[in-house]
Amino acid sequence: MFFIVITKLLPRYVRKVNIYLIAFIHFLLGIFWALFSKAPCRADQLMVTEIAKQFLNGDFSTLNPGGYLCHHPMQLSIVYYAKWIYEFFGIQDNVIFFVLNSLYSMITLIFVYKIGILIFDKEKVENNLKFFIFGFFILDILSIFIYGNLLGLACAVVSLYYLFKYYKFNKKINLLVSVIFMIFSMSIKSNFLVYYIGFAISLIIYGLKNKCKLIILKCY
Repeated sequence: MFFIVITKLLPRYVRKVNIYLIAFIHFLLGIFWALFSKAPCRADQLMVTEIAKQFLNGDFSTLNPGGYLCHHPMQLSIVYYAKWIYEFFGIQDNVIFFVLNSLYSMITLIFVYKIGILIFDKEKVENNLKFFIFGFFILDILSIFIYGNLLGLACAVVSLYYLFKYYKFNKKINLLVSVIFMIFSMSIKSNFLVYYIGFAISLIIYGLKNKCKLIILKCY
């Protein structure tokens, strides 16, 4: 009952709020949570950041037989990502990763909203999207996770948005942008290979659908 009341009343107030403001609130919440929790790096996160620091100092021993990257080569891209961040911002602490993660979360939420508007294009859907995006706090909690997931997710969602734009407007530039972001998401995290599979299947179905349309038109 409480959930029904909330979902009926809150969207009326949320609809007056700009989606960019909602996303920015999540950005600030992500940074606040990261600083408040003071969560240290552990497990693979710790290995990735430590190896990035070693790379920065010219030590590439983890690439040798028996090394961490020899056994886990899929981590190489996130190691280089961390290395570039350390090169640019320094290696004093990991706060910059938390800030960037919060930024990636903000981008993800904005493009989730854009996808919803692109697909449905209805005011009621827009209000509900804002409401659910406002309550999507899980990304704020994940801001402390230095592992490339949020960057990969942001790239995947942006790729999905431009893929839907391609389907709707049939402009090849949108497909090109979608492919670029898809490749980048897979490069950061190999987990997003599953997105590539869905991407490929979707394009095949879209192509077959258009081919069937052309055949039908030729018959007439």
